[in-house]
Amino acid sequence: MYDNEKRQTLHILPGKQQFSGPPLPGHGLLAVIFLLAAQVGQAQELSSPLADVSPCAADGRLTVSLYGGIRTTLDWTAAEFECLGMPRPDNEGARLRFAGTAEVAGEARRIAIIVGLPALKQGQTARETPANITIIEENAGRFFSSSEASFCFSDIDEQEQDANGEAGEYRISGVLYCVAALAELNGTGDVSLSDLKFSGRIDWQPPQ
Repeated sequence: MYDNEKRQTLHILPGKQQFSGPPLPGHGLLAVIFLLAAQVGQAQELSSPLADVSPCAADGRLTVSLYGGIRTTLDWTAAEFECLGMPRPDNEGARLRFAGTAEVAGEARRIAIIVGLPALKQGQTARETPANITIIEENAGRFFSSSEASFCFSDIDEQEQDANGEAGEYRISGVLYCVAALAELNGTGDVSLSDLKFSGRIDWQPPQ
């Protein structure tokens, strides 16, 4: 799914965004949703429970290296993670959700990655389209996000209708890159990432 096209190397810079308020009481998802609603307006990106995430297509893949607050390298194949793509609220582009297990600090951790693509259109590829990303270390209750800042972008290399799927189901692949670190929403840390390469699926007409 991935080609060997040479991409420009982007240097990940230390994160400058920090939540200026006090740490959230507890580490619940509900508290973070309230924070996003009040501070960055992204609650809808996190509102769907991970139970809704579905197994990836047979050629699903995700690779990325994380540094800083979470240090790990992910190289998930279809049998090792779950993914789901759907329209964003009000049909403002799409969002992709990936979830799986990785070794972090010598322990198995559940990692969820949410990618928002507000300008993506059904069936279209794209270059340097704006993106936002949230990384969740579920076991530790830690959330890192680009919020709505304009320092993450995505190249969508493929978005083709799945011949074996229902109407509105597409295979999608691409790469996401950020030129600054993701600030921790309920702490003072940050996470940097190398180019995140992904392939999965998106349903532009999910069940109501």
